[in-house]
Amino acid sequence: MNIQTIKTSVAKLDQKLYALLSSKGFFYVILIFFGISAAWVATASLYPMAFDENVHMGIIAIYSHELLPILTPTQEMAQYGGVVADPSYFFHYLMSFPYRIERDVLHMSETASIIGLRFINIGLFMAGLVVFWRALSLLSLSRFTRNIIIALCCLIPISPLIAGQVNYDNLLFIEVALCFLLSLRILASFKQKHRVPVIDASLLLFVLFVSSATKFAFLPIAAAIIATLVGVLILSKERKTTLRNFIKESKALKTSTKVLILSLLCFGALLNARYPSNVIQYQNVSPKCDKSFSVEACMDFGPYGRNHRYAQKLDPNFEPKNIIAYVVEDWIPGMTYRLFFTVAGPTNDYDTKQPVFIPQLIYIFGIIAGVVLFLWRSSKRIWQNSTTWLMLSIVGVYCLTLIVQLYISYRNNGVAVALNGRYLIPFSPIIGALVAYGVRGFRSKKRIAGLGIIAAVILTLLVFEGSGIGTYIVRGQPEWFWPGWGQTSHQIMQSVLDPITIKSS
Repeated sequence: MNIQTIKTSVAKLDQKLYALLSSKGFFYVILIFFGISAAWVATASLYPMAFDENVHMGIIAIYSHELLPILTPTQEMAQYGGVVADPSYFFHYLMSFPYRIERDVLHMSETASIIGLRFINIGLFMAGLVVFWRALSLLSLSRFTRNIIIALCCLIPISPLIAGQVNYDNLLFIEVALCFLLSLRILASFKQKHRVPVIDASLLLFVLFVSSATKFAFLPIAAAIIATLVGVLILSKERKTTLRNFIKESKALKTSTKVLILSLLCFGALLNARYPSNVIQYQNVSPKCDKSFSVEACMDFGPYGRNHRYAQKLDPNFEPKNIIAYVVEDWIPGMTYRLFFTVAGPTNDYDTKQPVFIPQLIYIFGIIAGVVLFLWRSSKRIWQNSTTWLMLSIVGVYCLTLIVQLYISYRNNGVAVALNGRYLIPFSPIIGALVAYGVRGFRSKKRIAGLGIIAAVILTLLVFEGSGIGTYIVRGQPEWFWPGWGQTSHQIMQSVLDPITIKSS
């Protein structure tokens, strides 16, 4: 076999793999694989799992006794934080309704109820993947690129662990996806037709309201999205035409549609009533637990108790590092580590296991390469693209807010805590799109030769070397799982994956 024949064979294989990875069927394979992975986590993992699942379930149980999200405080509630005034409550209130059906109508056991809610959370996460996949198409990314981005998001070791448990990040995941999709549709309509679609704008505002009531950390992101869209409009030469079209389209709506839009927006605004209420009553949009309960009672709430103990032990001569040193030495390494590690729940004292080698290496190299390439082409037309600014504002404002919030905690406590990589998961497809923008700037109009083979090799390595649930299976311990199905299935899968997985330690 001569060199030319080998080149031809490799080229054909590359084309076939590229076509396969570009197909809609491959996207469905990603969804099914992720769904099965998360379903195994949900049915096999001992309750509660590590990411505050017991807190979320406890708050859901509290709301399940109330028709409206208005709580009468009792000292027992303090173990779940400042739940009475917490503005991040919508997930718990929403989940309380299926929980009521499980408990009061179906009379399900506690274990069955937990697994049922876990499956609802899987559905939320998977629905978010579908919305993100659709949103990425509005960025002029090829189906191949979109499939790879979604696959890589699903193969982050922490992703199936979040999806497979009761956690408000699963609702936030689909909310971020919807906000991103609607914002891109508005930008596209504005650019192509000089109009802001009233329905899309109204839905976006509603989802922003709901998202802010789901998690307090989304509030600055909502402001960033609105500021970006308004900024694009103001800076446009066609702003007057666009405003006239918006007013004209609003007036042309049916009365029933206007009533529905107004009702949704009023409902969304009411969901966020705790923010102004907290400012008036506590001078803080998200007051700490001790504003509603005694310090002694709040010590049972893990984050509060941890921070309080650290603050009490803080050396009076403690000199905190500056914020840049904190980001480089603590925030980036901590967030990265906790995207790829695996951890048990409080029953096993949060037993933590190290990441496996290859997934961490591939992701870190890919992110660094994408960021470098993105910055390299910063002087090119990419900065003139409003969708780029939208993505940068979402990711940038969120990360900056997170850094400042955690840095303040570090200065108060003397210890860098809550460096949880899972906080980035709801924004991982957007980060992936920014990386793709960076890489795409250095490709010709023709497809890069060998791209199909390279992508197939990387995905295969990730799947069989610890990505997705692989790290959880290989590093997990028998006592992390339910007796019976959980421990037996874990043992079988661990015996298959462990011998072929390269571990750094």
